Amino acid sequence: MTEVGYASDKPSDCAYCYFFSAGRKKCKRKECFYRISSPPLRRKVTHWEPCEGCPYGKHTPCLGYCIVKAMKEVKEHRDTG
Repeated sequence: MTEVGYASDKPSDCAYCYFFSAGRKKCKRKECFYRISSPPLRRKVTHWEPCEGCPYGKHTPCLGYCIVKAMKEVKEHRDTG
C-alpha cells in the first residue's frame, strides 16, 4: 500500500488552486496536483544466464536476438582467421 501525502505549498482550500474551475466548482484534474505518493515498487529485472554482462540485456524489451552469442562467434572467427 502506498502512503499518500501532500506538498507543503498546497493551498488551504481547493478554491485557491490554479487547477480549480470556479464555473464547474471542481478541479480540472483527475488527481490532485499537490498529491505526493511514494513511487511504486519496481520489480527486479532478471536476465538469462547468457545475457549476463550484455549491454543490450539491461533494457526491456530485449532486442530479440542474442548479441552475446553473435559477438562470441565474431571473436572466435577473428581468433582462428
